[in-house]
Amino acid sequence: VTLSLYGGTQPYFYGMTDSTYSSSRIISGLAPGGYVIYVKDSNGCKQQTGILTIGSPASSAPFTNDISEGCSPLAVQFTKTAGGTTYLWDFGEGKTSIETSPLHYMINPTDTVQTYTVTSYAVSETGCEDKASTQIKVYPQAKLKITVSPDTLFYPNTTITIANNSTSTNSNYLWDFDDGETSNSENPATHTYTTCDNYTGSVIASNAWQCADTAFFDVVVEVNKPFAFFEVDETGKCTPAIITFTDKSTYSNLYSWDFGDAGTSSNQNTEHTFTVPGEYKVTHTVLGDCNTTASFDTIITVWRSPSVDFNIEPDSIMPPDQFASFFNYSDENAVDFLWEFGDGETSQLFEPTHGYENSEGDMKVTLHVTSENGCIDSLTKEKGIHIIPTGKVKFPLAFSPNGDGTNDSFSPADFKSVLKYDFIIYNRWGKIMFYTTDINEKWNGTYQGSKCVQGVYVWRMTGQYTNGKPFDRAGDITLVR
Repeated sequence: VTLSLYGGTQPYFYGMTDSTYSSSRIISGLAPGGYVIYVKDSNGCKQQTGILTIGSPASSAPFTNDISEGCSPLAVQFTKTAGGTTYLWDFGEGKTSIETSPLHYMINPTDTVQTYTVTSYAVSETGCEDKASTQIKVYPQAKLKITVSPDTLFYPNTTITIANNSTSTNSNYLWDFDDGETSNSENPATHTYTTCDNYTGSVIASNAWQCADTAFFDVVVEVNKPFAFFEVDETGKCTPAIITFTDKSTYSNLYSWDFGDAGTSSNQNTEHTFTVPGEYKVTHTVLGDCNTTASFDTIITVWRSPSVDFNIEPDSIMPPDQFASFFNYSDENAVDFLWEFGDGETSQLFEPTHGYENSEGDMKVTLHVTSENGCIDSLTKEKGIHIIPTGKVKFPLAFSPNGDGTNDSFSPADFKSVLKYDFIIYNRWGKIMFYTTDINEKWNGTYQGSKCVQGVYVWRMTGQYTNGKPFDRAGDITLVR
């Protein structure tokens, strides 16, 4: 016990009893127990302390720990095993605690094995201080450091780049990409995902002391969702309506068409024929990456086309006295009409009549009809009507049967459409010089083999044209020798 005094008159004197004093203020070698110390100054003034207790020397700092070596961070449970109060723990790596029995994580930030001295400071129930120590061996962590890029991908570009930037020597790698795929490579370099999803991958590795570390990485594989769209050449058309559909979708791989009439197609661009009038909802569905879909639809209106038919009576005529009648048997859906008669003439009447002047032969007749929706149909009859040439017979006024090869005979110079023909030539006294029923037969200016004299002769022609019209004409001809 060391005593410190204040006041009085020095020198001071110390004693364990009031009868025995010493000049030394240090009293040592005291056994456990209770003591009163007496002091006096040079004037004999006295003072005494209270009872001083010397405690037992029994230890108060001992403890146990559940583990003495392991990988950083190493969790160590320290447990006090003696009485008294532990007031401080020094873990030897810069951390302390004032808990009685702390759980402490020993951290080794280096790449080598570190041994830390852990010390417990305590005071006994009698006030005696004590301490106890132990050593904890902490192995370094594997210390994984990885970089995965990019962390967001857009299908189908789904490959990530992996960089292993770990500074420590690690082994026993196990990469888990969270898609069912793994790798034991130290650095896989790349990995490709096959579907769209959110992935949390991980890698585990250990060092020479079998200390492991785990690193995690997040990857999102997104998709450019398809956009469905198409164009049509026409949204309204007449039966049979052949519509062309052109796909304008983006980010699409597969295609499906529903034409609304039980017809379908899987082509990207397609053509469809609607045969029944009505309104049809055409739906175009496209499939993109990662089973994403999109649809677009439009309405196609199909109008009924008119039905055209006609007849012509009679089936043949001879202009200019005869006309053809055109009978229209088109259905009620037709509202506008255009007739083409084959001779360059047209008509917009429902049922016109037409005469074919200056025409002959078979005429191609066409009827075009149009509905109120603009639907068109037409019918052509290549031999719609036969035009008989206008009947005629023309004769020259003279002929010279002299054998020079010019005008050596007499017959009609021009004729058409003659069905029946009787031709007689008389001399001036009414005697028949020539007779024929063949319009192609010619008079050579003789009678019964003898040459007729020069002069004027009378002819008469009767007969019937092809259209049944009769004719009866007469005239004269001059025979020149």
